[in-house]
Amino acid sequence: SPAVLAWSLILFKMDAWIKERRELQARAIEDSDVNSRPNSTAGPEVGVFFEAIENITSGQQKESPIEHLLHCSIEGAGVFNVLSELATVFGSSPASDLRSVLDARIRIIILDVIGASIPVIDYHPVAVAATLAALNGNAMIWDANASSTQSFREDPVAYFLQNDDLTNTFLVNAANRFPHESLPFLKLITAISSCEHWQQEGTPIAMRWLESLSTFTFALPSNFKEYQTIQEEENLNNIELTDDIVLFRPRANLSIMYGRNGGFSTSAQQISDDFTIPTGTPGRIVSENDPRVAVWFFAFDGLKYLGKLLETGTTSGEFVNSITGERASQDEMVEIVSLLANLIQASVSINEKSGGVGDSQGVAHRILEQA
Repeated sequence: SPAVLAWSLILFKMDAWIKERRELQARAIEDSDVNSRPNSTAGPEVGVFFEAIENITSGQQKESPIEHLLHCSIEGAGVFNVLSELATVFGSSPASDLRSVLDARIRIIILDVIGASIPVIDYHPVAVAATLAALNGNAMIWDANASSTQSFREDPVAYFLQNDDLTNTFLVNAANRFPHESLPFLKLITAISSCEHWQQEGTPIAMRWLESLSTFTFALPSNFKEYQTIQEEENLNNIELTDDIVLFRPRANLSIMYGRNGGFSTSAQQISDDFTIPTGTPGRIVSENDPRVAVWFFAFDGLKYLGKLLETGTTSGEFVNSITGERASQDEMVEIVSLLANLIQASVSINEKSGGVGDSQGVAHRILEQA
């Protein structure tokens, strides 16, 4: 249950704090003069906590009871599924309802619990799902901007964005896995896209994230040979491209993509110019399993990429993903459309609340133009 998880996390933090204090005390003793009396000021502070932890861990178990509690609550009891359900229940009140304030605060507490769990569970699908539930509540896609009526302190999304542990563990990790694992990042970026408390000159923060993506991850096809190992002496699986990778290619049997002389049409040439990872781009193999997965350190405009990915899923789309040879999935298309709608709505709302000082039309136009 969440109560078991909460208590086990408290004990986990106490244990970690005691170990840290012991290390500091040991260093102080080592650094002190052998003939002088060691500084023992750290002792009394640890005393009460030490006794409690000592009583819990004094048995002969191979596994720490504290870690056992954590693993049982996470893996056995499915506590993160319970947190997801709670976040959904406490996210169904209308934004104008006073109860929505209580609901939002409970979802912030759930984010706190998830944040405290990071040292144990890190980036894990159940933790990602619970985080998304805490961010979204039970809001429908088109009701996402209802959260904009909440104050900064009562907005779970704003709380998430100001918490470095949460953003680094979930949003940054999801971005680093994109587009190999596309849905976690798409769902997270959509969840924060309606936040109006974090914006710059009328531009929602999600736009800044999308426009500054710096890695591109994908599973290497079995016939992919366009890379070589570098810095082998460091044994870090570092690689670099030996040829350009064009991210989108024309669909098979689409003659309209080619000019009369057999060359690429203008649209195909534009794809080559805008969506190419160039030769020499450094990367790293992050999974040796079959298929191998590589992350390439390549900065690109995520919004523009998502716009082209969305186009591949339409019946009139002329291109497919050249890495997978497939079109965008229905789930990807739903998330991309939701993201674009949220960004436009948020930019307009930000402008209205600032008294029309911002350039909401310009931001909205930029969103549509890039996508």
